[in-house]
Amino acid sequence: MDFIDETFPVQQPEFVLCTKKVLYTFFVFIYDLLYELDKPISLDSKAKSISLETIAKIKLANERLYNRTAPQKYLEATDRRTTNPKERKLLFEYLTNSLQ
Repeated sequence: MDFIDETFPVQQPEFVLCTKKVLYTFFVFIYDLLYELDKPISLDSKAKSISLETIAKIKLANERLYNRTAPQKYLEATDRRTTNPKERKLLFEYLTNSLQ
């Protein structure tokens, strides 16, 4: 959470990835970038660094959600039933694809 707070404009309403509806998915996405979800974590695990280029791509993905220019299925995933695993997977997929 510290990384998110220090890196992204979390207090700005246009940063939709930190809204109550999608924050959980955004947090898991960032956690995956820092620690990799598929690897066991231990007390001596070190966070990977996230490049400025990757941060810029995440901000652009957020901007597309905010401006409603992201693909429709991802907009719908952030608009309704955001506690549903299907919608969370879609949003995670969108964020992952935005890095490519």
